[in-house]
Amino acid sequence: MDYNPKYFHSGCLHSLSPKRESLWHHICSDGTIIGFFQGHRGTRPDIDFKIKILLTGSDKRMFTPNHWDWAVDLLIKSHFYPKEVADILDYFIDFYDNRCVPFATQVERNCFMPQAMKEIANTFSYVSVDRTLPIDALALLIELFCYNEKSPTAHQFRDGLLKMKDYCLGKVSVNEVLNLMCSHF
Repeated sequence: MDYNPKYFHSGCLHSLSPKRESLWHHICSDGTIIGFFQGHRGTRPDIDFKIKILLTGSDKRMFTPNHWDWAVDLLIKSHFYPKEVADILDYFIDFYDNRCVPFATQVERNCFMPQAMKEIANTFSYVSVDRTLPIDALALLIELFCYNEKSPTAHQFRDGLLKMKDYCLGKVSVNEVLNLMCSHF
């Protein structure tokens, strides 16, 4: 794969501002690299992390995804794979509620091994729409947001998962989904 050498070299993903090497990165099925970097926000800035994405191509710039990127991607996929997207959302609602435990230490965060990404990618590898993220990249992004957003007082991300599920079931409009995503994040 061909990557912008400013961001990916020596087998590592690098941020230019601030100048940092990723704590961890994963190369997805289409070559997209998703990594996370040391963050600095919240009550525990020592365990906070920032997600960054680098697409293939020597001219591509690394970017931080918005918190609604995953929802827009799923909205597009849901028009081609409505049942599968609903099943993916059920999976992540259950994952968020019952299996996702936020990182407690830097060591725990730095040793992160994706679990949801592998399960979703194995089950839904055929869910593919041109010019959207491959299913493994999308699943990893949602999994990382689950870890980053879960706290006793935060509910916005879970609300987003539920609203997306309602969209798949025909209960709400695309505008309601986007309004929630843009107002919460």
